[in-house]
Amino acid sequence: MEATIDRRYTAVYLDSMKEKQWKTISTFIVRKISERIRPTTNPYGIRFMDNTIVTRAEPKQIILFKNLTPFDYIVEKSVPYNILVVYCNDAEIVGAIVEVGGLRNTSANMVDVNGYAITFKIMDRYKVLLTCEALGQTAIDFEENYRQYGRLNMIVALGWWRVVRPNWRSKNVKIVSHGSISKVFPEPEIEEVEEIKMVIG
Repeated sequence: MEATIDRRYTAVYLDSMKEKQWKTISTFIVRKISERIRPTTNPYGIRFMDNTIVTRAEPKQIILFKNLTPFDYIVEKSVPYNILVVYCNDAEIVGAIVEVGGLRNTSANMVDVNGYAITFKIMDRYKVLLTCEALGQTAIDFEENYRQYGRLNMIVALGWWRVVRPNWRSKNVKIVSHGSISKVFPEPEIEEVEEIKMVIG
């Protein structure tokens, strides 16, 4: 479920909320999601208020990467385009990086972070290729981390990216990052990683 914290309250929760931490949240507003692109299939989200309470919670067992999104589902239009489906229903796209382009800035203002983009391709265990494009800060982070730690054929999982198609009849499809929510997970600990490594050699 999507949770939104108003800018007025971010300082209150910034230090207490980190990724992968379990929290109990009480006293909040439930609202219908009105944005065209949303990170989950749930039509409702929660909004923090000035009296929202966040406390630490005991960890619960969770299995990440449990439902993978097959590349052919994306190519054959079997996934919705208004959801960040690459993490829709706990789904991830996993593939080997087989090609990486250069970091580019299409903005007239060369200091504008939002103008940066980098394109790369990933391949699944069936040798199906998907073109991916990281934008803005995600592009800068990808380029920096890939140049420093990455290599061709490195396996990655993409979380909270979206599917973009020029038009409904087009067979061309691209996976594009969506703001700061999109993540790249290198070498995830799942069975599919070994299967992909066997295919790519």
